[in-house]
Amino acid sequence: MRAKTFEELGKASLTVSVAWIVFGVIQPIFSEKFSVQFAVIAFLGFLLFLGLGVILIERSDND
Repeated sequence: MRAKTFEELGKASLTVSVAWIVFGVIQPIFSEKFSVQFAVIAFLGFLLFLGLGVILIERSDND
């Protein structure tokens, strides 16, 4: 795969990681449906996609 592909996949992964925080933590706080259990799951999803995005972007820089 080309470096540009890794870069774009990394950007998309970072976008998904932000969505995990927004829809898993911030939105439930404002709608008064906050749950610690769901917040932990959302934070783990955030970390997973954040790590994947960083790895993919770093991989694009190496090529």
